Amino acid sequence: MPVAISPFTSRPPRSLEKTDVVLAIGTNMRIPAKKWIPTHRPDVIRIDIDPTTHRRFFTPKCEITARAEQALPLLLRRLENYNAVRSSRQTALEEVKAAWAKRSAVLEPQVSYLKVIREEIGEDGIFVDELTQVGFASRIVYPVYSPRTYISTGYQGTLGYGFPTALGVKVAKPHVPVVSITGDGGFMFAVQELATAVQHEIPLIVLLFNNNCFGNVQQMQINDYGGRIIATDLRNPDFCRLSESFGAQAIRTDSPEGLRFALRRAITTTSVPTVIEVSVGDMPSIDQFR
Repeated sequence: MPVAISPFTSRPPRSLEKTDVVLAIGTNMRIPAKKWIPTHRPDVIRIDIDPTTHRRFFTPKCEITARAEQALPLLLRRLENYNAVRSSRQTALEEVKAAWAKRSAVLEPQVSYLKVIREEIGEDGIFVDELTQVGFASRIVYPVYSPRTYISTGYQGTLGYGFPTALGVKVAKPHVPVVSITGDGGFMFAVQELATAVQHEIPLIVLLFNNNCFGNVQQMQINDYGGRIIATDLRNPDFCRLSESFGAQAIRTDSPEGLRFALRRAITTTSVPTVIEVSVGDMPSIDQFR
């Protein structure tokens, strides 16, 4: 039985220092490679369709230019004989996973909100993240089960991209729940696209976590610049009334369980978008895990 673990669990001085070989599929491993301890770098086998990416950032032990669906079945067949004589590492990996869950539990209330989202939208539901505190936490604690069900800018960090991107995702996948995770600051970058969603009957679900500030930037100002805050407190509209003025459905809540009931109502709404405003305060930063 495969055990899925967060990439953050493999950062030193934890499991990577005991790893002999890493199989990297469709990733240049830029950030993990930078974090490896100098005295131990596992041999890396890279599988990628683009041969120009193999040696970007570092040189792997083995380079395989192929699509994952072509290479992996062949590799699995070759490994059958070796797996038959080697004991399972499932227990060890389960321990790593449990230790990570315990360590990341400090990210509250983000973990509880993300748990509700994961449970309510189903394994095929699509999550579109954003540069907000819940969005950042999702990158390290939100489980993803299927390809193309977690949409992110990755390292590009494009504030405000989430809502308009999620509209396109919902048009492409109309029969599965699609949620756009956004903060109050990021949502206002493209709030006018509510008109597009209503006009074209795109039943996207927007989860708007409102702390009345650019929360991530304000945390950096507090932690790195002696608490000198400038231009990060926001004067927001009444988001529910604003959404309803466009013709969207609006729901306000302030707890994970409240979000659960709001999501159930939104998922059954098929003709207009739903904006769920979640009132939140300060939340812990994921910077402690970097």
